[in-house]
Amino acid sequence: MKISWLKILSTSFVFIGIIIGAGFASGRELLVYFQNDMKYIAFCGLLILGCFYFMGKFFLDYGNKIKVDNIAELVKTDNKWLSKTLLVVIIFCYFTSASTMVAGVDELCFSVFKNKLPLVTIATIIVAVLCVIKGISGLKIVNSILIPIILVFIITVSIITIKAENGISVAFTGNTLYNVVFDGIMYSAMNLLVASLVLAKLGGELNKREIKISSGISAVLIAVVAVLFLLAMATDELMKFAPMPLVYLATNISELFKYFSIGMIFLGIFTTLLACYFALIEWTNSHTKNVWLSAVLVVLSTYLFSKIGFLKIVAVFYPIHSFVGIIVLVVCYKKLSFVSYAEFFKKRYAIVDKSRKD
Repeated sequence: MKISWLKILSTSFVFIGIIIGAGFASGRELLVYFQNDMKYIAFCGLLILGCFYFMGKFFLDYGNKIKVDNIAELVKTDNKWLSKTLLVVIIFCYFTSASTMVAGVDELCFSVFKNKLPLVTIATIIVAVLCVIKGISGLKIVNSILIPIILVFIITVSIITIKAENGISVAFTGNTLYNVVFDGIMYSAMNLLVASLVLAKLGGELNKREIKISSGISAVLIAVVAVLFLLAMATDELMKFAPMPLVYLATNISELFKYFSIGMIFLGIFTTLLACYFALIEWTNSHTKNVWLSAVLVVLSTYLFSKIGFLKIVAVFYPIHSFVGIIVLVVCYKKLSFVSYAEFFKKRYAIVDKSRKD
């Protein structure tokens, strides 16, 4: 079975790009889920790696076997009430995720200029929409360029910080192993919820071997960066109160690193915003039949909702995303299992019929 490394790497970068949004790139999201788990940091890393590998591979496999054009088809079941309920909930999750990214741009502007600049936010939104209009290929190109840069920077800042400090603060070591497992599963489910539609679409372009390799590369990179980032943030107990921990860490290195960190968070916000807008605009377009009108409706609604504030949206809505992510995973697993069993019995009966004819 031949493989295409171009397909594998572009899929991996899109996968990672969805995960590394305002929450991950800034460090705030990791602290929300893992701030008291540092005593089991190695286990955290393995858990993140395993969860992202299997969940990522699942949605790629799902798209490989079941054609998915929009969010509605992703969660469609035989039960109409369940399908409609899931659709409303998952759309709301995409909506709040997109709003978080927009609020993250405002937060960045405030951290640099001590003022939230609407023009910067609006310009970011416009560029994101233009990329999304180009379809899945637009996401591949953007993420393949930006993600390697973001990963290298976060790893560099983390290693410099870890070397300069004296270890993990006691303030980050309160949870039990059971809490760590729960946190890891919830964190992965929350992120895979946002990635589910895009991964399902990308899965249709890959073969089984490419899916395994792409999932593995994505999971390893996410786990390594997450562990190093957490170790760096755990060196200072004041990190719990920092809106953008990466900026805090980078500022301690140099003024130049501070401004680079702001740029990296901005790029992380942008890559996740692409995935959220992609899902929301596609679904809205299935009703309006006008992609530009759909884009306007999505942009205006998410921009207004973002005014709630970055920290409030992350703290209140992201834990809800985790539970929804698990429900969507279960529903999709049931559908995928049915298709797999159908294929198995179809092949089996085909072999039996052939042997009878012979």
